[in-house]
This record gives sequence, C-alpha cells and structure tokens, in this order.
Amino acid sequence: MKNNNLEITIDPSVIGLLSVFLDSQSSRPPQLSERLGILRRERRIPIEIWWSLLDDFHDHFPSASLGLEIGQGLQAHHAGLLGYLVMHSSTVGQALLRFHRFQPLLHNLVPTEFKLEEDRLIFAWGTARKSTRLSDEVFGAALLKLLRDITGDVSLSPLLIKQQWPEPPHVNLYKDFFCCDFEFHSPSNEVHFPKKIISLPISTQDPHLLSLMESQASALIEAFPCHDNFFDLVKNAILKVLQDGPPTAAVVCKYLDTSERTLYRYLGDRGIKFSDIVRSVRFELAKSYLTDSSISLNEIAMILGYSDQSVFTRAFKQWSGVAPLNWRKTKMLI
Repeated sequence: MKNNNLEITIDPSVIGLLSVFLDSQSSRPPQLSERLGILRRERRIPIEIWWSLLDDFHDHFPSASLGLEIGQGLQAHHAGLLGYLVMHSSTVGQALLRFHRFQPLLHNLVPTEFKLEEDRLIFAWGTARKSTRLSDEVFGAALLKLLRDITGDVSLSPLLIKQQWPEPPHVNLYKDFFCCDFEFHSPSNEVHFPKKIISLPISTQDPHLLSLMESQASALIEAFPCHDNFFDLVKNAILKVLQDGPPTAAVVCKYLDTSERTLYRYLGDRGIKFSDIVRSVRFELAKSYLTDSSISLNEIAMILGYSDQSVFTRAFKQWSGVAPLNWRKTKMLI
C-alpha cells in the first residue's frame, strides 16, 4: 500500500495566542520570540511543530495552569478566518454550524462533532488521532473564552468536561477555571454546555462581513486537501465488508489484499485505532439510515453488521448520548 497520508496542520494565526502570552511575561526568551516570528510567516504549520512549540513554552514557563493561561488570551483573529466567521454569525447555533463546516481551515486533526441531548449541547472530539494534553488544554480554554466573548456572558460555563487523559494532580485548577465537573479517562473529549446557548445572540454579528468571509472560506475549503487516500481505502473496505458481517481487521485486510501487521503499522504511525474508524463509519451510516423512517432499527442493525438490535442500540447511545429511536424522532421534528 502506498503512503498517501494527509499531513495534519494548523493555521499560523494560532501563533498569536503564544505571542500574547509571551508579551505578558516579565522574562521573554529571545529564542521563543524568534521562533514565533518565523512560524507566523508560514502558510501552514505541521501539528507536531505546534506540539513541540508548546513543550518549549512549558520548559520555560513550567506552570500547571500554562495551557489555561495561554487559551484565555484568545482573540477572534487567533483562529484565522474561522474566528471571524464565528464572530460575525447571528447566533451561537449558526456560529457552530460554520465552525463545523470550516474547521479544517484552523486545523485538520479531528473534526468537532456537536450532539444535542435533552438539556445540553455537547462538543465532542474523537481520540482516533493523537494529541497532547497541553494542546487540548489550550484549545479548551480558548473555546470557553471565545464563547464568552461573542455572547458577552462572562459567566458562561460548561456543565461537564470529559477528557481522555488521566486525572492530573492540579485538577482543582481545571475546576476553578471552567467552573464545572470533570471526568477523566473518557473514550472521547467532550465539553457539555446548556442547550440554551444555541439560541444566544452574538453581540458582534455582521451579516455583510459574514457573507464576504463565508464566500472566501468556501473557496479555501474547496482547495484544502481534506482527503487521505489511505483512510479512504480503509473506510471503503469497511463499507464493503459490512454487507457480509462484522468488519473485523482480518476481513478488511483480506479485502485490501494486505496484512494486518501492515494495516496496524499504518494506523499506529498516525495514532489511530482501527476500532475508531469502524465506529466512525457505523455512526455516519446509522445517522443516514435513521433519517429514513421506512428502515427499521432491526434492519439498520443488520446492515451495520451487528448481531442484534440491542447491540446496535447500546452502541449508538454510546456514540450520541441518546437511543437511536429518540434520535430519529428528534430529527423528524426538525
């Protein structure tokens, strides 16, 4: 199999976050300032360089709250064009739709998913591709800062945050900053907000600027290299073998005419689990089938390679937070 791996990159506008933090310090190592100046001029920054840069900052500023301090310095332009799209939307709900569509312009590590439950809106990031704890802390703090800025509600706080990482010794710093409870060792990274934030108006909305910037973003996203041929091959193989039963690694490898060792080496190099790819494919298919009321839950379970409907129901509830029948009813009302 040929290595056509998509490079994971981040927009250089995020370097501004580190510049703001560095400017607030009494000691500013010249090598860090010089490095920021160089990276700011790049078209895109490999995600590994971003992680390395954060590690260098931690070496110079070994604070337990470093990620939170960096993230709370966020201004809209630190998220590039995506930040302006969010800032000029009319409501938080509309801003989130644009965030979901244009997120690769900021980074293409993992897509952000939004899930609605009875009383909450959930921001979710899968753990299929590796990240670092410090990077996750920066983006978590930046997300809260952005939502508070665009709504003008400085008291806005999550209901719950779930993280893939072990509980840190400084967990009280998290709780004091985000003003919510935490769960660690989670299978996905999630931030739960009250559902009502969807309808909150954005104080900086500007329909004219939004229209101009959305046109620009659409053109950029069309040119953005979003596809990874290797993942396309694996996902297509999973789709094919689902028709005949559970998509195990052995069956997928037989379809691809490759060894399991080769498959797992490719996935390991990218920090990806085979089970996460299967789960992603099944979830997307399940949501598509559930919008068709003529297909029963039992039929969907069979199509997705589950032994029975109850196994599918448990899996879907784990993915989305709601049972498939409830998800279907909600979609029918929209």
